Amino acid sequence: MKILSAIEATNLSNTNTGDQTLPVKASGSEADTATDDAKFLTAKAVKDSHNVPSIAPGTSGNVLTSNGTDWTSAAASGGGGSPSEYDQVIRTQAQFETLIASSTWLGAVSVCFIGDGGTLKFTRSDGTGILIPATVKQIQGINSATIEVTSFVYNSSTNKGGLWYATLPTTDDYSIKDLIVNCAGTGAHGYGYGFHSCTQIANCIGTGTCGDDYGYGYGFHSCTQITNCTGTCAGTGTYGQGYGFYSCIQLTNCTGTGTGASSGKGFYSCIQLTNCTGTGTGASSGYGFGACIQLTNCTGTGTGGSTGYGFYICHYLSNCKAGAASSQSLLGGSNTQVDDITVA
Repeated sequence: MKILSAIEATNLSNTNTGDQTLPVKASGSEADTATDDAKFLTAKAVKDSHNVPSIAPGTSGNVLTSNGTDWTSAAASGGGGSPSEYDQVIRTQAQFETLIASSTWLGAVSVCFIGDGGTLKFTRSDGTGILIPATVKQIQGINSATIEVTSFVYNSSTNKGGLWYATLPTTDDYSIKDLIVNCAGTGAHGYGYGFHSCTQIANCIGTGTCGDDYGYGYGFHSCTQITNCTGTCAGTGTYGQGYGFYSCIQLTNCTGTGTGASSGKGFYSCIQLTNCTGTGTGASSGYGFGACIQLTNCTGTGTGGSTGYGFYICHYLSNCKAGAASSQSLLGGSNTQVDDITVA
């Protein structure tokens, strides 16, 4: 052990005798620039810094997510890779407009849309939906990325939906994940479609709102291989009809809710449904599932002024049930091949 001399011992006092250089603490902005190698970092400087994360972990499983200024604790995006894995990464409205103005989406095969947790929406209000080029095969949403189409004017050939392919893809290398699409139709016969002619859709939300009078709203229309998705719609006109999912094939763990001033259907004309929940509500009629085929472990509720059924004219039902009391009964119309169906 070293024994301090009398001279050395005098330097153990708490005062600066003039021959010592005391360390200086860094500010949060200096921690951001990281150019000073002499100052020390305090807890407050860490908290004030943007580049040094200093946030509560939040819910178990959350990951660090940038909102463009600071870091936040947010839920991990399901099933997707990092933005760097995509050909085009869309973070702003300006980038979105540049992308969709290109007929090839700037030559991309894969595109990632990054939201800010729900406030930012990539919008289009010129009456036209978002046509996906056939060459774009993978679309990913991160942090509640939302596409919103307003004043939509439907055309069966040139303007099918809020987000749509001209021809339904048939190969397994196509996918759309973790994306929200809202589409509002306009006019006396305005139709609103969330997703149209898309395939291999997972963890997405599609919403369609129709215009006045005879308009129809669809969350998902003519789509295939849909997993963990939610389709909602509202037919607000006098004779409006709403369909959560319409003419879709191979649905698993999906929730469809249709509300219409006239009629609402959770699922209609769909095939191969497993673990799905359908709710339909309309002033005239409401069906949880209507005209669907091959349903397993599904739950249906329908409420209508005239007719309301959990399952209406459905075929090949196994282990299905009513989620709540429908206004008429569990089954309506000519249902065939019904096995083990009960009221919850």
